[in-house]
Amino acid sequence: MAVSRHREGNQLKLLSKDESSLRNLCTATAKYANVVAKLRGQGDDIATQLHTLSTSAIFEPHLKNKIFFAAQCVSQVQDYRSLQVERLERQVVPSLHACATSCRQARSKRTSFAANNSDNPKLAEDRKALQDRCWRALRDLLQTELASHVRAVELYSQACSQILAKVDTEPEHTESDCRESLDKDEDGSDDSDE
Repeated sequence: MAVSRHREGNQLKLLSKDESSLRNLCTATAKYANVVAKLRGQGDDIATQLHTLSTSAIFEPHLKNKIFFAAQCVSQVQDYRSLQVERLERQVVPSLHACATSCRQARSKRTSFAANNSDNPKLAEDRKALQDRCWRALRDLLQTELASHVRAVELYSQACSQILAKVDTEPEHTESDCRESLDKDEDGSDDSDE
């Protein structure tokens, strides 16, 4: 009897610790969503500045096109960040909050069953449901992060390869064309002197 009460007390402590951990994870995830939203705003500023730079008169057309392409890629990444924030706020944070609430309810049920000194198979079912709910919430968190980062890497890779692609920056006339032109001019000037 004393062993079961000791075990019951340990389980209540674990449930309290789990509830606290889930609440902290929920709070941290909500803060993370806010940080990503702010980062999205800063990314929009970068995209706007790149777009403005792409219309500058100091760059050659091929460089303007590259800068414009980079601005579009940065803008698209920010759109994916916006989706990431929406998914975090819509799916992940409420799921984690529900897990913490379920943990609190399981603790109160366990406390009431301990007071009644009765074993109930419903507690095992509740524990299994809580584990499943927590697993789904963590899966949603990781899938959301993975999806947004994979797409961001794809877009940044496209922008990088576009910017680093070798561009023919030579003028329309090659050096040999210029020499031929100079030779013709010299020949033409010699003809006019005669």
